[in-house]
Amino acid sequence: KSGFAGLTVGRLAADTGLSKSGLFGHFGSQSALQIAVIKAAAERFSADVVTPARAETNAGGRLETLARRWLSWLTTPGKGLPCPLIQAAFSAPGLTEAAGEEAIAIRAQFAPYIARQARAAIKAGDFRTDLDADGFAFSFEGIGLAASAAAARDRDDARARARAAYIALFVDARRA
Repeated sequence: KSGFAGLTVGRLAADTGLSKSGLFGHFGSQSALQIAVIKAAAERFSADVVTPARAETNAGGRLETLARRWLSWLTTPGKGLPCPLIQAAFSAPGLTEAAGEEAIAIRAQFAPYIARQARAAIKAGDFRTDLDADGFAFSFEGIGLAASAAAARDRDDARARARAAYIALFVDARRA
């Protein structure tokens, strides 16, 4: 609701009706609270985006599912709009140093994962053999980040433009 600047033990206690001392006893510190929220967001992201993609039988299909589900995540209020993982990784105001490091470490796993999936798609024959898997991952992530930023500014065309960019990326990846 209020980003990491507004995430405090006191505000959480007020919003949940729990005692401040009980929450502090559970988390121990502001940093531990932020890290717990970042890890919970990463688990939700994995369940909503990554796990369904892993169910796809071919590598190209996994990447298409990842793109579709990530785009939905990034542009759906209450899911990833605004994306807590992106907010945290870009050092949102109020983030502690330890929480920032955790967020950066989590976000840093995404592009290499996309690149590995692109390499699997190349190996499986789903993508062209001369495709730069790291470049594909860079573009894949860039489209998502642009969609996230546009959706956060209430751009009505964010999802459609990102969807078109993903289609173009995949068409290029398959071009013989």
